[in-house]
Amino acid sequence: MRKYIKEFCEEYEYYFYSDYSGRGMFGKQCCGFVCSNMCQSVIELCGFLSQSGVEGFEKKLIPVCYDNMGKDMIVYFPNIS
Repeated sequence: MRKYIKEFCEEYEYYFYSDYSGRGMFGKQCCGFVCSNMCQSVIELCGFLSQSGVEGFEKKLIPVCYDNMGKDMIVYFPNIS
């Protein structure tokens, strides 16, 4: 799944984080990306995954989390390391 998220970021020009550690993760790292509109970005990601033929991605992405970074936010996936 991580590979597809990275490809999505490259195609849609989002900054990809390979080693983000979000709130309450206690140092555990996961992947995520920086965006300005979380809802739009997650919908775009779902469309990308569907078009890429990834099956069952809905369950693999959950939970979807985010942290505010001031102007932008990071969307991250604690279960995808």
